[in-house]
Amino acid sequence: MYRQDNFLGAKEKYESILAKVPHNDAAIVGLKLCNKQLAPKPVRWKPFAAAVLVAALIFALGQFLINWSDTGEAKMIAAKVIEQQDWQQATTAHNVKGYQAFLNMHSESSYAKMAEARIQELQNNAEEKELQSFSEGLLSTPLKMIAVKGGTFYMGCTNEQAPMCPTDLQPQHQVFVDDFHLAQFEITQSQWKAVMGKNPSSFKDCDNCPVENVSWLQVNEFIEKLNQKTQKSYRLPTEAEWEFAARGGIKSLNSLYAGGDRLTQLGNFCDTNCSLPWKDDQQNDQANTTVPVGEYQPNELGFYDMSGNVWEWCSDWYDTQSAKVTYNPTGPESGRTKVLRGGSWNSKAGYCQVTGRFQHEPDKSFGYLGFRLAHSAK
Repeated sequence: MYRQDNFLGAKEKYESILAKVPHNDAAIVGLKLCNKQLAPKPVRWKPFAAAVLVAALIFALGQFLINWSDTGEAKMIAAKVIEQQDWQQATTAHNVKGYQAFLNMHSESSYAKMAEARIQELQNNAEEKELQSFSEGLLSTPLKMIAVKGGTFYMGCTNEQAPMCPTDLQPQHQVFVDDFHLAQFEITQSQWKAVMGKNPSSFKDCDNCPVENVSWLQVNEFIEKLNQKTQKSYRLPTEAEWEFAARGGIKSLNSLYAGGDRLTQLGNFCDTNCSLPWKDDQQNDQANTTVPVGEYQPNELGFYDMSGNVWEWCSDWYDTQSAKVTYNPTGPESGRTKVLRGGSWNSKAGYCQVTGRFQHEPDKSFGYLGFRLAHSAK
């Protein structure tokens, strides 16, 4: 097989012949053959050579970008790309931590308001799920909380509105309360035992009956231990919160009792089954002591036993009603007795009205005193 220099020598000979004899056909064919063999061949890249070329191109492009990145326009475009990537990561994770991390890095981003809205939505959903069905293995019966939308109402009563309206329920006055959460049921004996270890109730052997025979001081000890174990912020309701919820909040039908006007359907009080001198022989609620929570009809907001069963401790010190318009009242700063609301199994029907009030020293405990929990809106 000829090498390239052989074809060069042959080409020179054919050119010499054609210079003397231009139409020599053999020389013409030979020259064409040599030119064909001597013509440049197309480059066929091997994989390694191609990789080297690509690397060279990438390096050249990188050098170009390095020089170009010093311009303001380049920095702005790069920031936008990073912002878009971070937003994509946040939406993929779709949790509070991810959106908060995005806001920390891009507080001025066009996505900032959307990130804030999604954080709020996620927090609200988590809170609602937690408060509607709280059960962490601590309580054998779930502690169900109901969110109460705040509003305004007229606290107390007038002689025309209620068959029993003593002076400590007057004058009726306007009150505003913020959003809050309140337990759907009174705290039960099983729940108390889960936190405190012992059951102080007078009417035992009924785990789902309300705990009673507990003082205001003992109740606050229970709340303190519960909050330590759960890292929550439970508390007693204020008297204003309690009455607002008992009336049905913003859904109130202005009923005499919590949920209606027929007490035998709504709560446990001193009726014909009661052995006390003030019993009402004309009514029958089928019970003569405490009964399991939730056996009677609920009120407009879904709360049970806010009329009857056990008196419920509130956070306020007891005082007479004021005619002033008040906002989130919490009662006087000090006093001798604490407020109780709702009536009990040994109460006259009048004390079970949504306006019914009672009082006891905070260290007193009796078989008709219980409570339910509240939780401030976050």
